[in-house]
Amino acid sequence: MRKKLAIIIAAVLIIGGGGVLAHRHFSAFEVDVHTVQEETVQKLVTGTGHLAGEVEEEIGARHSMVVQEVTVDAGDRVEPGDVLARGDTGDYEVEKKNLLAERDILRDEIANAKQSLPARLRGAESSLEAARENLREAEEDAETLKKLYESGAAAEKEYRQARLLVTSREAEVTNAEAAVQEIRTKDQQLSVQARRVDALQDQIDSVRDKIAQHEITAGSEMLVGEKLVSEGDVVAAGTPLFLLHSETMLVQMDVLAQDARNITVGDAAIVSGDAVGDADWEAGVSKVYPRAVERVSELGVRQRRVPVELKLQQMPDGAQPGYPVDVDIVVQQQTGLAIDRDAVFELDNADHVFVVRDDVAQLTEIVVALEGDDLVLVQEGLSAGDAVVVNPPAELDDAVRVRIDK
Repeated sequence: MRKKLAIIIAAVLIIGGGGVLAHRHFSAFEVDVHTVQEETVQKLVTGTGHLAGEVEEEIGARHSMVVQEVTVDAGDRVEPGDVLARGDTGDYEVEKKNLLAERDILRDEIANAKQSLPARLRGAESSLEAARENLREAEEDAETLKKLYESGAAAEKEYRQARLLVTSREAEVTNAEAAVQEIRTKDQQLSVQARRVDALQDQIDSVRDKIAQHEITAGSEMLVGEKLVSEGDVVAAGTPLFLLHSETMLVQMDVLAQDARNITVGDAAIVSGDAVGDADWEAGVSKVYPRAVERVSELGVRQRRVPVELKLQQMPDGAQPGYPVDVDIVVQQQTGLAIDRDAVFELDNADHVFVVRDDVAQLTEIVVALEGDDLVLVQEGLSAGDAVVVNPPAELDDAVRVRIDK
C-alpha cells in the first residue's frame, strides 16, 4: 500500500558525477505538495453488490398440474389472497361431484331411517308381544284339550287342531322376533353408515384442498419480480412459478474474508451506481453472515468471501432487485491531521515523508494512525500547515532543494 523509496546513490558514474552534484547545489526538484490539515479519514471496504427485495418469496406448485390460467405479470403488485395462477382441476371436480352425490344419498338414507325406525321398532315390539300372548293362549288351549282328549271328553281332531295352532303361533313369534331384530340391526348399521359419511366427507375435503392448491395465491402484499410459468405448461409439484419481492430493497454483497473481519452491524455505507440513479445513497450494515464461503472470481481465482447485507436509509425511485451497485462500507473513521497517502513511503521499516521547509526537502519519520483510500491520519511527526511532497521522485533525498509546482 505504501511506496518504497528507492535509494539510488549506490554509485555515481565519474563522467556524470559532477553534473549531479551541480544539479543538487544549483537546481531544484519540481514537486507537488499537500498541506497538513485536520480532516476526516475513512477506512473503507469497497466492492460491488446487487439490490434485492428485503423480503423475497418463491411461489411453487404444490401438486403436479396443467397451468390453465395466469392472472399476473412481472411488475404487478399483488395483495394477500390475490390469485396468481390456476391449474386445471377438471378431474378433481368430477371426483368431488361423485363423492358429494354418494355422501348425500347416504345422509338421506340415515335421516329417513332415523325418522322411521323408532316407530317401526315400537310397532314390531308390540307385534312381538301380541304374538307371544297368542302363543301362550294357544299353548294353554292345547294343554286343556290334551287333558280332555286323554279323558275321552274331546276328539282327537280338536286336539290336533289345537297343536297346529300352537305351531302357527310359534312361527308368528319367530317372525315377530326377526322383525324386531332386523330393525335393531338396521339401527346399528346407521352408525356404520355415519362413519362412511364421515369418510366420504374427509375425501371431499381432501379433493377440495387439492382444488384449492391448484389456485396459486399471494400470501402478502408484494411485487411480482418474475413470472416463470405460462398457460398450458405442465408442471410438477415443487416447480417454481413466481418470484415475489417486497417494495423495500436491501443490498447484498460478498466481501473478502479478511475484510469481513473489520465489518460490524451498524457500519455506515454509501451505495451508488446506475441502478440507484446519479445520487449516493446512505445505508447501514444490517447483517454479516458468520460463515465464509468459497467463490470463484471473474478471473477464475478461488476466494473465501462472506455475505453481507445493507439496509438503505431511503429507497431510490425505480430500484429493482438484481441490479448491480457499488458499495463503500466505512469500517473505521477518525478526524485529525491528515495528508495525501501518496506522500507516505516506507524506509527502514518506518513511514516517512518529505516536509518542505524553506524550499528544502527534509526527510521526516511519521507515525500513521489510520490509512484511508486517499488520506492518511498522522499521529506523530507533523504539524498543521506543514507541506509534504506528494509522489516524491526516487532521486529526491534529504536536504535537497525543491521547487513547489504552482
